[in-house]
This record gives sequence, C-alpha cells and structure tokens, in this order.
Amino acid sequence: MNSPLWQRTTRIVSLSLLIILLLGNIAQAQPANQQTPSAAHQVFLPLVIGSNATNPPVDPVAVHFISDPQRATHAAIGPEGGTLSATAADGTHFDLVIPPDALDFTETITMTPVLQAQNLPLSGGLIGAVNLEPVGLNFTEMATLTISPASAAAGPLTVGFGYNGQGEQFHLRPLIPAVANPQLQAAAPLVKIGVITIRPVGAASGTQADLNAQQAQPAPSDPMDAAAQQLALKDDLFAEGLAEIFDHIVRPDLEKATTNVQAVDVAITQFDQWLAWVDALDMRAHFISQFAEGKNLIGTILAHASVSAAERCISQKRPEEGFRLLRLMRYAKKYESAADVSAIQAKLRGCLTFELTFHSHLTEQAPGYGYEYTLEASKVMLQATTGTRATGGGPLNWLTFSWTAGGPCAFNTIGTPSTLNAQSLPFGLSITPVSRMSPAVNITLHYDPGTPSEQVTILCPGAPPLTSNTTGWRSYFEKMHADERVGNGYRVTSQIVGAGSFTGWVYHLTTTGPGGQAAVEDTQITINHTPQP
Repeated sequence: MNSPLWQRTTRIVSLSLLIILLLGNIAQAQPANQQTPSAAHQVFLPLVIGSNATNPPVDPVAVHFISDPQRATHAAIGPEGGTLSATAADGTHFDLVIPPDALDFTETITMTPVLQAQNLPLSGGLIGAVNLEPVGLNFTEMATLTISPASAAAGPLTVGFGYNGQGEQFHLRPLIPAVANPQLQAAAPLVKIGVITIRPVGAASGTQADLNAQQAQPAPSDPMDAAAQQLALKDDLFAEGLAEIFDHIVRPDLEKATTNVQAVDVAITQFDQWLAWVDALDMRAHFISQFAEGKNLIGTILAHASVSAAERCISQKRPEEGFRLLRLMRYAKKYESAADVSAIQAKLRGCLTFELTFHSHLTEQAPGYGYEYTLEASKVMLQATTGTRATGGGPLNWLTFSWTAGGPCAFNTIGTPSTLNAQSLPFGLSITPVSRMSPAVNITLHYDPGTPSEQVTILCPGAPPLTSNTTGWRSYFEKMHADERVGNGYRVTSQIVGAGSFTGWVYHLTTTGPGGQAAVEDTQITINHTPQP
C-alpha cells in the first residue's frame, strides 16, 4: 500500500543510495587530466526504487533517430550572436537563437532536422528534433531552440529530450520557460528548449504512463543528463538530489579546477548547467549558499588559470593562450567583479602584443630613366584589448626615393610618409582557432598602408624648374595587391602552427607601368610576438 509513510521511507532510501553512489564514485576518481564528465563520474542516479543503479546503464529501448541531411542548414555565428533556422519535411520549423557573448569566435553551426524517430518511448509521437553540430561546443550564455510544430501534439503532455549520436543515451530534458510545473509544458504552438552544450535535442508528446515507464528505466550514464531527466520528471526528491549533485559532482570538479587548468571548462560548464536547473525551479534563494560557494571557487579558478595562461604565453611564446584568456574573461564577466574582468583583460592584452614591420622596395625601369622607392614602417606595436584582435598603427617612412636618367638635368626628390593603419575597425591582426581539435590557427592581418606621396623637381640648364607630385608607389601597390583588397584596405591570411614563430608574408611581384615600363616589388610584412608581463 502506497501510504505516506511508505513514500517517505522510499524517498529516504533513494536519497541514501544517491549519496552512497556519489561518494563511491568520488573514491574511484579518474586521472586528473580526464575532462569528460561522463567518464570522470560514473554515477547512476537512482530515480526510483527498483532502478538497477549499481550496474552500468544500457539503453533499454533502441531509440533511433533518422536525420534528413537534405534539409540541413548552416550559419557562421560569432560573438555578436545570431539565429539559425531549418524546416523539417512535415513543416515543423526550428529556430536556434544564440545570444551575444555566447561564443568567443565565429563558429559554423549546423542544424539537421530529424525525419523519423523509431522506438520513441512517448506514445504521442515526435513533435520535432534536430541534430546540432559541432557536438560538444559550449555556449557561455544559454541558447534557445524554439520548435514551431506543423500540427497539434497528439498526447496531453509535451516533453523535451536529448540524446547522443543517433539515439544513444536517450533521456528527458526540461523545457522553458519555467512554470509551476517546469518539466512538462501543455501542448502549445511553440516549444522551447535551453541549449548550453550543442547536441541533438527535441520534443515529443506523451502521457503520464509514458513518463512513469521512462522513470522506471536506468538513468543515463552522464550524471548531468541523469539530473536533467530527474528535473523533467519532477521527482519529489529533486531539490535534495540537486543539492547532492552540487556536493558530489559540481563542487568537487570546481575544487579540482582550482589547481588543474585542464579541468576548468568542464567544471564551469557543469556549474552553468546546475545553476540553470536551479533557476528553472526558481530555487536560487534555496541554494544561495551553494551559489555563493560556486562563485568563490570560480574566482579562485580564474585567478589561477589566467596567471598560468599568461605565463605560458610569455615564456613559451604562445599567443594561442589568448584563446584561453578570452574564455576566462567571459566567465569572469558572468560570475565575478569588474575588477576581476579587468585583471584578466590586462593579461590578455599583454599576451597578445606584437611588433609589425612593413618593408617595401619597388623599382620602375624604362629605357633612359627609372625610379626607386623604399618605404618602411618599423616595429609598429599591435596590442589586443577586449578580444584577440591586436591593433595599432605607425608611420610608413621613406628610406629611399630616387629618380635616375641620363643627360644634363638634375633631379630633386622628396617623399612624404603616410600612416600604416592597423588600428581602426575593421583593421588589425586577428588570431582565431582553425577548429577546436586542431593545433593550427588562422592569423589574419587587415591593414591600410596609406598613401605616401612623391615630389620630383627637374632642374635643367636654361629652363625653369619643373615640379610634379605623384603617388607612384601606392598606384603600383594597389595594382599588384588587387587580389588582397577588402574595402579600403588589404587583408592577408595564413594558417599556421605556432603563431609565436610566424615570420609574416613575403612578396616578389612584377607588373608594367602605363608606358610599358617594368615595375618590380619586393615587400615583406614581419610579425614578431612580443608578449609583456
């Protein structure tokens, strides 16, 4: 008989098992460099008495999702945020809204609608699902997937879900916005799912009996997925279980990350997800002490990790550490004070400091006369501020400017320098990762050398001086670098490994002048990484 006393006893036993399992998992911790939560914590939350929580969970039903690659869409979305949309074969529409500051760099996001769901354990059927890629990419700010169904849901309840691959580790997930009953959403035209980590997600409709059956299945192997399902099912012990998740998963991983820089991203992402669930239940006040403790630990993490990244950048000449510093700065903006953000920003600025030298030698030769132009902008400092774009500018000075010809005439030449601009938008030196798995980086210089001018005065016996003003060097440079022209400047890009040792760009180009004269250019743009403490 399901008396209140029996129910209370069941809850106590369930919570006790949860504590034992979590503690047992900690005693069998994985090596310190392991970052995958599911591997680092083999915890199987006992959602109900009768779950076989002591054995590794297996998918009880072979749920299988068939994607529709012909309807896949792609979008390059960066720190400014953006929206990616797709439409399934049945007319169901999907919008993924990524807020500003959710991404550090521009990423190509792919959304592929699901065509069919096989063995879905929800009797009302599929409302809509998408495969999101690249799998595993984390958003610093939560993105939102909105599903606009083509028709009304068949079942009385609408439930979110997530999975890996083509259906592995299928589990229920909460929908948003949070309401009195946050895990379920009455059938409505729109369904919204919060996305912190890119993976396949969707929604389906079903009945309470479907939920009861899912609750009786073994929990997902990833503890955070298990907690998501617990929230979606609104287990009576969710608040207690969430406290245990903080005590035995979130807090230990944050503590580990205070000294292990490789554990930082996983630990803070888990705290992000845990806090999102707390807020979904409007329980921030209930967990105020855990929230404060988490923030304090994150402060310690960021202080240690930012110092380590800056030291590696300086001692090992690794400007790629700027990527890590930028990510740490975004965490600080979310959880720490303005002073903490400024401290990391100063380290980022010191790490991403470069010297640029632009040297160009150009000759113009025709029968009987010729010009020689040599200009240089030497050791122009480029320094990052809020991102990984280092900016600066300096004079492009004349080293030599001469005109040669035979005969009795003399020639006076004067060159007026210009300013090499790598300062104002969109100019600058940018370093971005090729991919999350590649050691290579993209290094791009967008600049304008300006327009240095030339003045030639011809002095011939018995004739008045003849003066002409030209911009010959700029005219030839524009002609020979036309393929690099972008807007008002020039953009060059290289993909390299080891940005700290990048030598720059070297040119040997030829063309002809308006009178058929031969013009030869030898230009070198040198980039030297000069990080500062």
